[in-house]
This record gives sequence, C-alpha cells and structure tokens, in this order.
Amino acid sequence: MFIIKILFICLIIFSLMKIMSMLIEDEKIRKIEDELREINYIEITTTLKKDLVVPDIQNINTDTIAIISVKTNSMGHAIAIGVAVIDANQWQLQQAQYYIISDELLCYYTYDNIYLSHVYKSYFGKLGDVENHIRKTLTKYQITNIYAYNAQFVCKTCPGLHMYYWYDIMKIAAYKQYNSYLPSNIDYLDNGRIKYKYNIPHIMEYLNISYFRYVDHALYDVLDELRIMKTLNININTYDIAHVTTAK
Repeated sequence: MFIIKILFICLIIFSLMKIMSMLIEDEKIRKIEDELREINYIEITTTLKKDLVVPDIQNINTDTIAIISVKTNSMGHAIAIGVAVIDANQWQLQQAQYYIISDELLCYYTYDNIYLSHVYKSYFGKLGDVENHIRKTLTKYQITNIYAYNAQFVCKTCPGLHMYYWYDIMKIAAYKQYNSYLPSNIDYLDNGRIKYKYNIPHIMEYLNISYFRYVDHALYDVLDELRIMKTLNININTYDIAHVTTAK
C-alpha cells in the first residue's frame, strides 16, 4: 500500500511538472508571436473550408514562376518557408514572401533570425494555413511551376503544394553540360554532376559573384537561387529535364 501511495504521488508530481512545462512553453510562444507582430509579421489565422484554394494548373505557365526554399528542424518538419514570384523572361523578382511555421516557433527561434526578412512581406501561421496562403499568391500570378534547389526535398516538406509542377535547380546548376561556369579541374560523376560540394554556397562561388555572402535563411536562399538562375540565363524550358515527380 505504501508503494502504491508513493507511485501515486510521483505520478501527480510528474503531471504537475508536465503542465508547468507546457505553460512555460506557451508563454514563450506568446512572447515570440508578440515580437513577430511588433516587426510587422502578419498572422495567418485558421483557414475556413470555404477559403481553401484549389489551383488550376491545367494551362502551363512558364512566363511567371515561383522559387521556394524551406528550413527544417531535426524531425524534417518545415520551420520556415521563403517564396519568390519571378518573371522568367527577365529573371526579375516580382514579389517575395517569408513564412514562419507557428507549430515550430520554439525550434525556429533558436535557429534563425526573425529580423532578417521583415523588409519583405512576412507571415506566421500553421503549416496548412501557410500553404493555402502560398497557393493564393501562386493563383494570383497564374503560376503552375515551382523551382527549388533539391526540389524533391522541398516538395516533401510542403505537402499542400504537391499539385504543382516542381523542377530542381540543382539538376541544371550542378551539371557541367548546363553550367558553363563550372571549372574543369574538379571531380564529376559520369552523368556530369559535380561529385562533391554542389550546394548553394559552392555553386554561387563557381558563378564568380564576388559580392556573394551566404546567409542560411529560407528567403535569402530563394533570392540566391534566383541569382543562380539569372546568372546561368538558361531558357526556362531547359528545366523540363529537371522535373521531379510528386504525389499529386
């Protein structure tokens, strides 16, 4: 009987500690949300069913495209998403948006700098609501094609965007048959891809952009990926070979 009482007390203490931990975590999240609002982040509230956007992607549009990048936590969940709307004929930025996933706020706050992107349109909300907001933007510009560096990974972290056509910038930028800036004195695989060091910072160095300074941030990644595509200046239709299969 005494052991049962001890176990019962331990259970109560454990439960109280868990509740306290949750309350402390909730308070931290509220403080982060207040800080986001203070620097003009817009909160995306829960999406009603009638507000869900179902995009029409039957008519392929290659004149205006989107570039998307994500940052993830150790569980592979998206914690931040950068989106850029691009005029693919001139490689000009038309709109840039940045999203913080509120489900992962505590993880995000220890990872990134919320002040880096507040000069652009910046939002925070749950992943499903964020994805719906992105679909609204893509629908506004009649976008059907999304481009990303390591697109298969990016698409996997954004299940609400699977219905679009995804293309991998890396499959152009990291291959010698498409990227004439790549040096001849580095190792390549038989298919033409750089064998080592083919992430965004290394590709940017190969492109000889002297003022490049890498910032590990979802929106800045998107802007760097735009600079890669603009510097390569390869016709957008060439990226057809970089199409990746998604679970539509």
